Amino acid sequence: METGSGSSNFTFLGSCEYKDELYMISICNGFSLKELFLTLGRKCEEISPQNVILQYLAPHRKLYVTLNEDDDVRNMTHLHTCMRLTIIDMRAVKKDQMGGRNVNM
Repeated sequence: METGSGSSNFTFLGSCEYKDELYMISICNGFSLKELFLTLGRKCEEISPQNVILQYLAPHRKLYVTLNEDDDVRNMTHLHTCMRLTIIDMRAVKKDQMGGRNVNM
């Protein structure tokens, strides 16, 4: 994790599971949802806003939270910064397979 003069310089290691594959990416504090999709899309073309929903595992709650907008991504990185966690566990789920597992906060 990089540290600079402020929390905006933090970089997290992101692990994203999609179709039983694990993709590792760097997630910078201040990322937008579009940037997050673009970064993951470089690893797997199928991961796009049209095809999947991104979720992250809320620390200590064992519950996935859906990333719907830029504020959700900022809240995710802020939470991990406050808890001094450097790894963000995410998953990408096909939109047609979501069912009732979607949690919005």
